Amino acid sequence: MSKQKITLGYILKKYRSKYNLDIDRLSHKISTEVDYIIALEKGNYRFFTSFNQALPIIRKLSYVLGLKYQSLVDLYNKEYEFYINNKYKDNPKSKLVINYSIFKFSAGIIISGIIIGYLVLQVYQMRYSPVINLENNQLYQIYNQNEYTLAGNISRATNLTLNGQKVTIKEDGGFEVLLNLRQGENRLDLVVQKDDKILKTIQKTIYRQ
Repeated sequence: MSKQKITLGYILKKYRSKYNLDIDRLSHKISTEVDYIIALEKGNYRFFTSFNQALPIIRKLSYVLGLKYQSLVDLYNKEYEFYINNKYKDNPKSKLVINYSIFKFSAGIIISGIIIGYLVLQVYQMRYSPVINLENNQLYQIYNQNEYTLAGNISRATNLTLNGQKVTIKEDGGFEVLLNLRQGENRLDLVVQKDDKILKTIQKTIYRQ
């Protein structure tokens, strides 16, 4: 018997079945049209107008199905790249014939813009971006007690929420929350905000044995 190939669609469908969610119920839970979910499960990336269009949907699916967002994005990235390569392979007429000298000039401008943009972003993040550190910075942690203390410190921000609930921040930037863990996976969403604008998010999962 051949081994099942692990694809994004296979994982999404498997976990949807695990939680007894049909397409319509899942669509309602994440406020997304059914056709987009079907397209992801079938790997029908022609349905999306761009790579980025599917990312918000994948993020919502990861939360509802208890999956790691970045792992799903890595799978999606590989499959989308394969789809694009095949698209051009199967449709050679769609390839653009570009003059080599124009291509070099354009590539130079694009690369310079990327480098400048990256440097500006790094300077901005060092000076203005909020910093949040957890005492235990593992994003997936196995724990064997009923209670768990989530502690850490934050700087360059004054508003922190945990799963939608406001967290008290001390004068020195420290915070500490005592959590009652349920059996299995406990999803923690830490969100740093300023003037109702989300600046940074951290997703942590604690698995209680």
